[in-house]
Amino acid sequence: MTGADIEETFEASVPVLKETYTETTSNAPAKRPTISEKLVRLGEAAELFHEEDCTPFASVILKGGHSATWPLNYKDFRLWLEREYWCKYGQVPSSQAMQDALRVLAAMAIHDGQEHQVFVRVAGTDDAVYIDLVNDAWEAVEITADGWQVIANPPVKFRRAKGMKPLPHPERGGSIDELREFVNIKNEVNFILFSGYIIGALNANGPYPVLVINGEQGSAKTSAQRVACKLIDPGRPDLRSAPRNEQDFVIGARNKWALGFDNLSHIQPWFSDAICRLATGSGFATRTLYENDEETTFEATRPQLLNGIGDIANRGDLLSRALVITLPSISASSRKSESTFWQSFEVARPRILGALYDAVSCAIRDLPNVHLDALPRMADFVKWVTAAEPALGWVKHTFVDACNYNRKQANELALEASPLTPFVFQVAKSDWQGSPSELLVKLNELAPDSQKHLKAWPKSAKALTNELDRLAPDLRATGINAERGRNMHGRFWTIERLKE
Repeated sequence: MTGADIEETFEASVPVLKETYTETTSNAPAKRPTISEKLVRLGEAAELFHEEDCTPFASVILKGGHSATWPLNYKDFRLWLEREYWCKYGQVPSSQAMQDALRVLAAMAIHDGQEHQVFVRVAGTDDAVYIDLVNDAWEAVEITADGWQVIANPPVKFRRAKGMKPLPHPERGGSIDELREFVNIKNEVNFILFSGYIIGALNANGPYPVLVINGEQGSAKTSAQRVACKLIDPGRPDLRSAPRNEQDFVIGARNKWALGFDNLSHIQPWFSDAICRLATGSGFATRTLYENDEETTFEATRPQLLNGIGDIANRGDLLSRALVITLPSISASSRKSESTFWQSFEVARPRILGALYDAVSCAIRDLPNVHLDALPRMADFVKWVTAAEPALGWVKHTFVDACNYNRKQANELALEASPLTPFVFQVAKSDWQGSPSELLVKLNELAPDSQKHLKAWPKSAKALTNELDRLAPDLRATGINAERGRNMHGRFWTIERLKE
């Protein structure tokens, strides 16, 4: 065979070879998706999104047509995804495949998903407040200036932390006065403060004062606190002990709307400072678990409730953010059994909730028209409750007057709790100015040894400055100006009586 014949034979065979190759490759079996890839495709059916801090979330449609929202690393979302896989493939996915799929879905939620805010129990928009009922139908109460109604699939995203308990459907026609039967509050000012606190806690925007309930043993402090929690944010448990550290405190605030701390005998300084920051919305930062240089931040405001025997809150900065009420003792003939008490409360709770939601609706409607001559501390909270007064049957500025009375009592309590107070008053008799060290020497000269040996007595100029900074607002309310400054010679304190 000549070279020309070989070339002709090869050219004739090329189309046949191409056809054979194409047929072989087209019939080759396609690569099967892995279990992880199948899980990712099932997870894509959910709405994947993230919060501002890049925490990934998913919203899924459950049976019944209602939407549920879960963090991607929560057990509930994993169980949903496992169920979807079982229903489609009749198999159980491996743990490793699930972990791989969740990592991919989290990346999609962060990089491809939209940013949304996720709420716990109470949410708000520009013209409405939403209360998550935490029931199986994922219903919420929508409160607007026109009233309230129970709706499915609210236009905000709620997540449900472990331990949250449902609220009953509210009923119309109730009154805030029905609450009197379930709290041992005889003083009218205290009842106004207690009721106003609950209404303020149903506002989606802070700040929120701290409700402090004092009283002797057997005065039903815990019951009053539990009643408030069951109207705002029932959970399991409704009340808890003091946290061991700030990290535990922040975890509780992430997973609960209203934090109730029961039977406190003492509030440590770090705990008092943390309560103040959460009341007004300052942030917290802790090291991220299993990371060396990453921080986990948390910034929010939360309603908080405390109770204890005696004056458990006595630092000026906490008292300036607190509503303090004291309960009287209960006679043996007036006591009720626990079962009878809570059964009666559960019957009345829907009507009380309806009255509270009426008040919130009134607050939304009238808030733009509220103008106070002098803005107190926690002014936004006071304005909110003041706007709700018509729905409560209170005369104008009833709540402002109650808060002013509470503030006066708080000033006196803060001054009584400090061993410095009587001696600062003595220094102020003749206007005085000098360095912090000179002021400490002056106070040590005036105080007896019994006072100077107290743990609360400042032992250094820095400790004295810190204590006076806390006392300064309370001293000013009594007519004494304690003000620090700095000149070319250094820091100094001025202690004087106010001219007006």
